[in-house]
Amino acid sequence: MYTNRTELIEKIMLGEDTTIEFKREMPHRNSLADEIAAFANAQGGVLLIGVDDYREIVGIELQKLDGVEKTVVEICDDWIEPAVDFFTEKMRIDGKNLLKIEIPQSFFVHKTHNGYYTRQEKPKKRCQHNS
Repeated sequence: MYTNRTELIEKIMLGEDTTIEFKREMPHRNSLADEIAAFANAQGGVLLIGVDDYREIVGIELQKLDGVEKTVVEICDDWIEPAVDFFTEKMRIDGKNLLKIEIPQSFFVHKTHNGYYTRQEKPKKRCQHNS
């Protein structure tokens, strides 16, 4: 999804929707787990860490980039049941570092500590289903 830099920049300019979510900085682990599970439970999507809600690329400090990626790996493996498949890509756009996290649609239903989530048609909304 958004395989080349130009396509990704154009998507950033269009803003968030059900297939893409921006995070200015690394969110709390529970919040990120919910977002990732919601993408996997829906049609999949992309999380971009280092882009704010106003579509501005703010970046991640280079010395923090590996730690952010490691945290994402831990969340996908340990905070979501069953573990979520994902792909990460470190990118540099306009001299700023981003972490792109691609979550494919899953064949399984994923649950976090907060319950079951999925992406809805409206941007930035999630639907919680508790068990």
